[in-house]
Amino acid sequence: MNKLYLYTIIALSFITLSSCHHDDPNEDKFDSDSNSGWINFETASTQTTDKMSSISIPVEQNSETNSETTKINFLVESLEGTAPNEILGNFTATINKDELDGELIIPITKTEDSYTVQITILNSNKKNLKIGLDEEPTNKYPITHSLTVCDDTIKTETSYLGSSFVQGDLASSFEINLMNVEGESDVYKLSTAWGDNFVANVTGNDDLQGMFLYEALLYVNEDNSIIIEALDPENTGLFQGGSGSYDACTRTFTYSLNQTLFTSNFLVDVTLVTQ
Repeated sequence: MNKLYLYTIIALSFITLSSCHHDDPNEDKFDSDSNSGWINFETASTQTTDKMSSISIPVEQNSETNSETTKINFLVESLEGTAPNEILGNFTATINKDELDGELIIPITKTEDSYTVQITILNSNKKNLKIGLDEEPTNKYPITHSLTVCDDTIKTETSYLGSSFVQGDLASSFEINLMNVEGESDVYKLSTAWGDNFVANVTGNDDLQGMFLYEALLYVNEDNSIIIEALDPENTGLFQGGSGSYDACTRTFTYSLNQTLFTSNFLVDVTLVTQ
């Protein structure tokens, strides 16, 4: 009876220890050193434009403490397109003492085409810090980071395919060219902001084809947000302009227009995509 009782205790102890280890897969992964742990990127990818002079890629040190400055070495390699030499090669970042977050600064230079590079964490100056987690099957703790840099040049020599929507329904499709405004940079004239057939389509009245065009100026800000300024040459007060954004990587303008032309003051959502 006593022997059976002893076996029961041993078996229960084994089950308990196994369960604890299963509940915490990182238990005993590192020694008692509070500075031990691992290093990884905060995210697996970033997208930016060549309008920026540099970009910051966040890195993390997963440890309880950091009693000395951590120096991390990286390798940047071309993945797609033609990356400039300034962005390729070996780079270093630091995580300051008593901190667990740092950043890798990558220089950005103006190019004619978009490109993507892969950044890999190579090692650090500390033997008690791993690079990522060996057992991590997901991308929760990435040790590589893809950086896409898009050409920020807005094309005026090519046409754009426009689509206008009312409450999610396509109301108009049209083709348009952006026209440079003399003496201005990042300002473009639109012969129609919502399509020359928009009003005719929405009302079902073909006699209105080519009327109420919503002429406008399109302003592109430093952060690629955009402002639509209605020109309203006849001073009708029916067009109030709007706002939106420009995606340099897909060369797509997206904006919403205000209007009082219709009895219902709905917004008109528009996309312009280069062809």
